[in-house]
Amino acid sequence: MSVVIGLIFAIRWQSDGLAARNLELRDVTIRSVSRFRIYVTLKPELLDPAGRSVRDALRSMGYDEVSSVRVGKLIELETTNGDESRVREMCDRLLANPVVERFDVVEVDQ
Repeated sequence: MSVVIGLIFAIRWQSDGLAARNLELRDVTIRSVSRFRIYVTLKPELLDPAGRSVRDALRSMGYDEVSSVRVGKLIELETTNGDESRVREMCDRLLANPVVERFDVVEVDQ
């Protein structure tokens, strides 16, 4: 979990349009942010037609050493509460299809 500090400064302008030397602190915001990476892939027992297409294309380009490819999604998510159970709930409800996909949630250090 990291802390983000936002500072907003207001510059006072003189009548001749030049910036004054003194800056005024107007607002300070402190909030904690957690970053998660969510890896979504097809369940291993399901065929992956996109992965097969990528494998075949790589082989046709001369990369004969490629024997298997699985295609998935990487989702990066920032939250203000750091609750991994809420992120897993988001995955179950929207970010992954539990019928055909599986997901792994990893909290990332900033």
